[in-house]
Amino acid sequence: MTGKNKGFNVTQVVSADFRQPYAPFILANSLESIGVEFHRANAIARDLGQELQKKNTARISRSDLRKSAYEKIKETLGENTAERYIKFRKFMNIGTPLILLVGGSTGSGKNTVAVELARRLDIVNVITTDVLREVMRTFFPKEVLPVIHTSSYLAGKKLWMPLEEGKDQVTVAFREQALRVNAGIKSIIKRSVKEKMSVIINGVHVLPGIIKPSDFKKANLAEVFIYVENKDEHKRRFYIRGLSSEERGAQKYIDNFESIRTIQEYILELAQKHQYLCIDNLDSRRTAVEIIDYIVNKFTRGGKS
Repeated sequence: MTGKNKGFNVTQVVSADFRQPYAPFILANSLESIGVEFHRANAIARDLGQELQKKNTARISRSDLRKSAYEKIKETLGENTAERYIKFRKFMNIGTPLILLVGGSTGSGKNTVAVELARRLDIVNVITTDVLREVMRTFFPKEVLPVIHTSSYLAGKKLWMPLEEGKDQVTVAFREQALRVNAGIKSIIKRSVKEKMSVIINGVHVLPGIIKPSDFKKANLAEVFIYVENKDEHKRRFYIRGLSSEERGAQKYIDNFESIRTIQEYILELAQKHQYLCIDNLDSRRTAVEIIDYIVNKFTRGGKS
């Protein structure tokens, strides 16, 4: 919808029950979410607003604005990026809560990636499985459930049951701990689905194949797993972590590094068996963009509309 009212200052975006001034940051945020560099995303959004004013566009519907944005992005960045933008906007308007599980071993960068995803997807609920384990410790003392009263890579030292021949102590104990924590994960998901609220749950205890999407049909549920392929890079992250936080010193991780790598291999083996997305997390921003592309394609169909 267009008009030639020269008295207006900013194009109004309207629908049957909605009206607000064109806000460049909304388009810029969408572009940044699909991997467009920050300054370029803001330049495109600003230029589109200026073009609307030059055309004396006093009012524009949201669908027409999206088409104009599509053409602007196509002209500037190419058709592929324009199509990704349209699919991203479709995904953000689905209305079904997103339950995103981000798994990976200690030191893989899960928390950083989860925060990056939350920012790009406008999700306020980010929960770590370490918090769930901490809550469980309150209800189950060490004498009752010793395996949850330690880190994932130290759980093997709390394992009291005899091992079957050929079983690895580290992975058996880790799986035992993860299965306990998954009860809490399921409770969080049930609550989020009931309240129709999106949530990102991240942590080492996100065990591939335990949470079934078929159990939560009123939500879009996706699992992704990140890892660090290079051993030296993986170890370096613990040294950096130790420098940034005295409470999370590097030495305990370095002393148990082989156990951490064993758990990573175990998680990856399960994730690949179930055909989940697995990403070598070299850069948290690129990893977040790859995950967003994955879930957008998973939960949307078609292109421009």
